[in-house]
Formats: sequence, structure tokens, C-alpha cells
Amino acid sequence: MGMRDFDHTIITRFNVEADPSRGIVMPERGPPDAFRIKRDVHLDDGWLESRLDLFARFCAPSVAAQSSREFTWIVAVDAKTPGSFVARLSKAAPLAVIVRTGPDWRPAVIESLHGKRARAVTTRLDSDDAIHRDFVARVGNTVEAEGGVDYVVACRAHYVLEASTMVLKQAWVASPACLCFVERAGNLTSVYKLGHVRLVERSRVVPLDFASWLRVVHSDNAFQKRVSGCIVEGNSFEILHAKFNIIDPSVGISRGGSDRPRSV
Repeated sequence: MGMRDFDHTIITRFNVEADPSRGIVMPERGPPDAFRIKRDVHLDDGWLESRLDLFARFCAPSVAAQSSREFTWIVAVDAKTPGSFVARLSKAAPLAVIVRTGPDWRPAVIESLHGKRARAVTTRLDSDDAIHRDFVARVGNTVEAEGGVDYVVACRAHYVLEASTMVLKQAWVASPACLCFVERAGNLTSVYKLGHVRLVERSRVVPLDFASWLRVVHSDNAFQKRVSGCIVEGNSFEILHAKFNIIDPSVGISRGGSDRPRSV
């Protein structure tokens, strides 16, 4: 197999501010003050600790376990975040390139990309979610087979873990929060150029053909309710480890520490 003509970068926002003018994380449903709430808490000690726990338990292990290493991982962090906390974040994700930036974070992240190939693939991965061990490999195969630019590779089939009950489900969504955007490298806009719903609505979509993403529904999800889906039979812990490299999802998920596992 020859060298591929694209670079793949996974981009995770840890606590950078939203930019509603670009529709990056402005909630597309929810209360009118939802953006204000999200903006106000992103440097709060409690929020940072809770999000670091989720990040270290779900997101970071799944990226570290990728069967293909043909990717770069960028984690965007607000420049006002204490240096001691950033050091802990970096320790939790040694593969990540930490980019400290201000509110206008997207240009700073794009500027940090140094790909030299003709096409660029950028993936949106939320800091409390996880990707399948073969995610990068399967995305690469899909992009190579598809060719061209200006389309979305979407993780429509996925798993959902309800943290309060430890119930694992399989689900499908038309506009997933985890998706990739393929474009020409010379004029990068990235997967964050629009909110994920609008990006799917305005792009050609190529769905991945397997459940490639884990969405974690927990107490800090401001806009997620209990989701529908088919309960997965078997030992959910074994499935999460085999597919996503998650060791023990049952400890420390909620701030109160009361979430306990339940067999499904």
C-alpha cells in the first residue's frame, strides 16, 4: 500500500469557549441561557475536575489504543486554565498535543496543524466520549476508498453508555457529534467550521459501517436526555474494554460518586 494523500487530526475541545457566530458548540436545542451557562463554568474547579475524570476514563484511553498510529491528536485548552491542571491533563493523555488558546480558538488550532499532504481529515471528538480501537484505521480506509474532498464521514451507528445506570446501548443518529470532515489541505476550515448538525445538513455524508463511537450520557451533559436504543446483551464492562480500551467506567463518573455498575 502506498502512502496516503491525507493527514488525519483528531481535535478535542477540553474547556475552550464556544463561538456562537460559527455555530461550533452553541446548543442547537436547549434553554435560551444554555450558552451562557456553558461559558461561565469552563474554568470552575469542580467542572474541570469532573471533566478530567471523564476524559481520563473514557476519551484518552480510547485514543491511546488506536490500532493505527497515522493521526495527530490536538486537545484545545483555555489559556486561563491553571498550569498545574494542564500538566495533569497532559499526563492523562501523553499522545495529545495541548494547545492553549483564547476564545477564538479554532484559528489557533488550525495554525498548529502541519500536514504536508494534499488532503486533510479532521475529527471532532468530545472530551467525555470515546472512539473504537479501529476508528482511525477504518476512517483512513474509508477516506482512501472514497477519494475527493468536501464530505463528512459520520459515526451514525454508535454505543451509548448511561453513566447513572451503567446500561450500554447501541443507537443510531443522523447527525452525530463524532464525525470527520475531509477537505483540501491548502485551505483548512476543520470539522469545527460549523456545529455538527449543520455540517451534516450541508455536506455529503459517508457513514462508517460499524459502531465506532461511544457517547457517554452523564450528569454534566446539559443537553442530553436518556436516549433510545437497543440494550446490549452481555457484560458491558468487557465490551467497553474490548472495543474502546475502557478499564473501569463505574468509578468516579458522577461528582457524588454514587454511580454503580449494573449488568445488562
